[in-house]
Amino acid sequence: MSEIISITADRESVCMADDIKSHRKPFEFPADLQMHQLIEELQKDEEYKGCSGGIWAGSPYKYKCLRSNDGKWKTNMPISAKKFFSDIEPYLCFERQSKKCE
Repeated sequence: MSEIISITADRESVCMADDIKSHRKPFEFPADLQMHQLIEELQKDEEYKGCSGGIWAGSPYKYKCLRSNDGKWKTNMPISAKKFFSDIEPYLCFERQSKKCE
């Protein structure tokens, strides 16, 4: 059995009515899954389907940018989830206009 990594994902709301419930969700993936595959899997989830713009990972104070606001990948691919999250919090945030990923 392969090692599992637990990741929390979140996205910004798209309108006031969208704030009724939290967008923050926990996920589990194989630790050796490549980051681009992990993002693809997350975007199959109804909550994250169609999320475009910036994607950053970690915490507000120590983070890595995965994708810029214009959709360009900023992380060297391929990289496994285990290696990518080895020095930051296992958290992903999808934002339309991220100040972290300009």
